[in-house]
Amino acid sequence: MSVDLLDLTFEDRHLVSCPLTPGFFIQAPSAIQATRVYVEILKSLGPMPMLDTPATAKVQSALKPGQRTNYIGFPKDLNFGDRWMYQALERRLPQLAFAHPKNALDRWRCVLPRGHYDLTLLGGGTLINQKPQFFQDVASSLAAGVPCVCFGTGVGNPERWGDHLEAWVELLRQFRFVGIRGPRSHELLAARGMRDHVITGDPCLLDEPSFGERPAQGPYQVWVDVSFGVQETPASIEFRFRLLRALGGLESSGRAQLHFYTTWEVYRPWIQLMLENCLASKREVTVLNERSRPEIQRADLCIAYRLHAGAVALMFGVPTLMVEYEPKCRDFAAFLELEAFVIEPSRAGAEQIEGMLSERLEATVKARDEVQQAVGAGKLRTEQAFGHFVQRLKDLR
Repeated sequence: MSVDLLDLTFEDRHLVSCPLTPGFFIQAPSAIQATRVYVEILKSLGPMPMLDTPATAKVQSALKPGQRTNYIGFPKDLNFGDRWMYQALERRLPQLAFAHPKNALDRWRCVLPRGHYDLTLLGGGTLINQKPQFFQDVASSLAAGVPCVCFGTGVGNPERWGDHLEAWVELLRQFRFVGIRGPRSHELLAARGMRDHVITGDPCLLDEPSFGERPAQGPYQVWVDVSFGVQETPASIEFRFRLLRALGGLESSGRAQLHFYTTWEVYRPWIQLMLENCLASKREVTVLNERSRPEIQRADLCIAYRLHAGAVALMFGVPTLMVEYEPKCRDFAAFLELEAFVIEPSRAGAEQIEGMLSERLEATVKARDEVQQAVGAGKLRTEQAFGHFVQRLKDLR
C-alpha cells in the first residue's frame, strides 16, 4: 500500500521516500516515526528548493486569497468540538486563508514559517500549557517574525498537564492579541504576571444561538453525554455510573425519557457498554456532527461531560448541567455566568445526584429562560471582544 502525501510516500507503513531527492529513504518502525525523522532533517537543512517544485506550486495556488494563516490547534479532528471551533473562526474571518499541517511539507512550513505565513493563529481548545508541539510551533513563528494571535484559547490546569506556564507567558507577551476562553484561564495567566489579555469566551460563541420553546408536553426529554476525557479523575469516572443509575430511576418513574449523545465516534461503543451495565437495556448513542446537532433542540435538559457537548445544548438555550471532569468546563460556564449549573463529581454523592436531578427537572421552564438570557449576554461579550480582535488584525496588514 502506497499513499502519496505530496513530498512523502509511505510504503507498507514504514518505508519513506522523498521524490525531491531520488534514492533517499528513511527506514523506521512506523510512518509517524519516519515523518518525525524527516521533519528534523528539513529543519537542519534550512531554506529548501522544495518551494519551487510543481507539487508545492499546486498547493500554493489552491490557497484562497487573503492573509496566509497558520492555524495551530485541532482543525480537522474527529472530535466535534474541535471542528466546531475551527469552523466558527474560519467562517467569521473570511479575510484569512487558513492552513494547517496535513503532511510533512506543511510541518516544515510551521517549523520555518518565514515567507510561508503572514499570521499564526493559536485556535480554540485547551492549547496553552499543553502539548509541546503547540509551544514549539508558536515559538518558531515568533522567532521568524510572524505575528501571532489567539482567540478563545483555553489554559491547561498545571495539576493535569504539568506546569509550563512561565515559558508560555514569555511567548504570549509577544502576541499581538491574546484572547482566552474564560475566568479560570485568566486566573492561571494572571498568577504568572500576564496582564495583556482579554477574556473572549469560547470560539463556538461566534456562531448564532438558536433558542426555542419547550418542544412538547409529557415526560421531560433529557439528553445525556457521558463521553470520556483524557485527564479524568477516579471521582469523575465513578460519578458517571452513579449518574446513569439515578437517571435510570427517573426514567422508570415515568418523569423523564433519556437520550444519549457524544462528541466523538470512538466513544460510542464504550458508552453503549456502560448503558447496558447501568440501565440493563441497549440504547442508541447519537454522534454529534453538523447534521445531528439540531436534534439537541428537542431537549428539556442536557447533562454533559465534554465541554462542547454542553456548549451545543446551551447554544440552543437548553438548561445544561456540565460535569466538571476537567476545569475547562467551569471555565466555559463561568464566562456565561452559569457556574450554578456545574457539577463537581468529587462532591456529589448518590443522594445529591437524585435530588439535584429532581430539582432541575421541576425548574426546567424557569431554567430555560435563565440560560437563554445568560447565553445571549455571553454571546454579546464575545462579539465585542471579536470586534477588537478583527481591528487588531487590520492593524497588522
